[in-house]
Parts: sequence; C-alpha cells; structure tokens
Amino acid sequence: RDIIWATNVKNDDLEALKIKSKESCMQICESRNIRFSWRDNNAGTNYQLSPIHKRNIYLLIKESFMNAVKHSDCSAISIEFQSRKNKLRISVKDDGKGFDLNTVQRGNGLENLSKRVEEVNGKLKLNSQVGMGTEVVFSIPVGKGYLKNFPFLSAENT
Repeated sequence: RDIIWATNVKNDDLEALKIKSKESCMQICESRNIRFSWRDNNAGTNYQLSPIHKRNIYLLIKESFMNAVKHSDCSAISIEFQSRKNKLRISVKDDGKGFDLNTVQRGNGLENLSKRVEEVNGKLKLNSQVGMGTEVVFSIPVGKGYLKNFPFLSAENT
C-alpha cells in the first residue's frame, strides 16, 4: 500500500503526507496499546513536494516512529509539525527508556535517518536521556524550488 500511495501524484503535497503518516501511526499505536498524539501547527499552509522529498519525509517519520515503537518500551508517542521561517520542523517524541547519546551504537535506523535528512538538505537532532525518552527532530528547508508553498484551500486541520 505504501508503494501505491507513494506513486500517486495526488499525494504529492504535505497534507496528503500528513494524513498517510497519521493514519499509519494511529493504527500501530492502537494495536500495541500506545497512546498517540498529533499536533499540527501548520494549519493554512501546504507544500507541494518533489518525489524525493515526499519519500524521504515520509520515511523519516516512519523510521523515527517505528524506532520508538520497537526499542523504547514507551507508553506514549507524539508527532508535531511546525512550519516557520522557510523550514518545516517535524518532531517524533516518546516517553520510553531513552538512551545515552554518547554510548549508543549507531545502527541502521540512525544511519538511515541521517542519510534521508541529508538528501533533503535538512538537519537532524536527537535528544535522549536514559529514563527520559527520546525526541527525534528534523528540519527541512521549504520554498527553494523543490518545495513550493501554496495556500491550502481548506482551514481544516488534520
């Protein structure tokens, strides 16, 4: 289903990506009894996404989320979208066991996050402490030719 969704040009904007991400995350949290919250401070703004951006942003969200589900022993996960000063900022946060950033072995998950954010000229920040959960934050520049800002037709917020 992800492949069919990704190849459909009707889904080449940020709103479609948010809807897909939210639905997927909600289903997984419900099946694992994890509380899920979604904040979207982006109401009224949408971005047309290049195929590279759509793929990478979706996979950044999915990989960050799945890392929390699989490794954190969390009871809650939150995802937040913000757009400010030509940057899209997405945060995936859990209340799990956390880890020591200085001693963690960087596996495929963290390496994939770094590569994906680099492909969209973004920045990745990890915040984690043992016993305090983890937050993965990525910011991606918008409005530089590969992302075109256009007004969102509806004031509805996903």
